[in-house]
Amino acid sequence: MTKNEDFLERFQEDLQARLESDTWFDDIPVLLQRRGLTDADINEKIGVFNTKAGKHGLVAIVLMPALEVIDGENRPGPQVEARAAIQILENRLINQESQTGTGKSAESTALHVLRLLHHFQPGAVDGRFYVANGRALEPMDPGLKNVVGYHVWIRSSSGLLSPERVARPAIAPAGGALPVSVSITTGTAGAAIYYTTDGSFPWSGNSQASLYSAPFNLAVSARVRAAAYLAGLVGSDVASQEF
Repeated sequence: MTKNEDFLERFQEDLQARLESDTWFDDIPVLLQRRGLTDADINEKIGVFNTKAGKHGLVAIVLMPALEVIDGENRPGPQVEARAAIQILENRLINQESQTGTGKSAESTALHVLRLLHHFQPGAVDGRFYVANGRALEPMDPGLKNVVGYHVWIRSSSGLLSPERVARPAIAPAGGALPVSVSITTGTAGAAIYYTTDGSFPWSGNSQASLYSAPFNLAVSARVRAAAYLAGLVGSDVASQEF
């Protein structure tokens, strides 16, 4: 089987493995539809007779992917894009049990899946990555008693990924009485942090911005904004805190 012919299988397996590798799913089973999955299997995985890490009531299912032809009219062979959905199913009655439920709702789990898989680059095929697709999060009716669910839609793509970005700074403390000593940090080693106290955009070209080097004191009310920069990376998102 060539790398193109087995791409659909790897696409589905990559999605499953990415979810299983995240600690959010330590107590949530992640299933593959193509492996003879039945309603009985689903009920077992979200029922009281099956647990993962002592919890039950929630399950994720990576459905079989489909191929969509993109602009194939004038090409010798079709250019295709794979699309797949992850079903998040929750038995609310079981999952809300304080001791044995997961403590995670179908809604929060679906959002977490979306965050995990958007711009996920598995490295299995050069230049390919996965992104949220269309109505990325869609409620569904599983047709099972006491069960609610969501579809999280994901597609494969190729081309330019969003460039790596400097980590957004953290401003401490989170408010408080004046006067106050303010410190700013970023998770990107070597990044330069610029900050302003007048609400303007923090960057080196702003005469009102200061290069952060050590905690500073504020004696009057201000809106502190901070951003971090490092050569070769996109500047961070801006952090903001009112004092």
